[in-house]
Amino acid sequence: MEFTRILSATGGAAFLARRALGEWSAELHPDLLQDAQLVATELVTNVVRHSGLTDPNTFELRGCLREGVLRLELRYDAPAFHFEVVTPDPSDETGRGLFIVDRLTTR
Repeated sequence: MEFTRILSATGGAAFLARRALGEWSAELHPDLLQDAQLVATELVTNVVRHSGLTDPNTFELRGCLREGVLRLELRYDAPAFHFEVVTPDPSDETGRGLFIVDRLTTR
């Protein structure tokens, strides 16, 4: 199973990404679906916040489910941005996205 969604670089993109994954609710265990939606939310939010894309720019979210393996890809036409996965300080109000993605994914 596969899907591709073209998303606008706006605050509503993360909601649309979660909804796209929700279409697989019959195929995915509820815990895996919830984790996948969280990962998609964090990755899409990073693109919207850090890629330099702005509305009306768009980017692509692709999902593929084969043999129990779920793969998510984001594709966009903007310069790459540097990221580093760090253990967030408990007092920080932001900066947990990539840490969450790192903990919920295998690669």
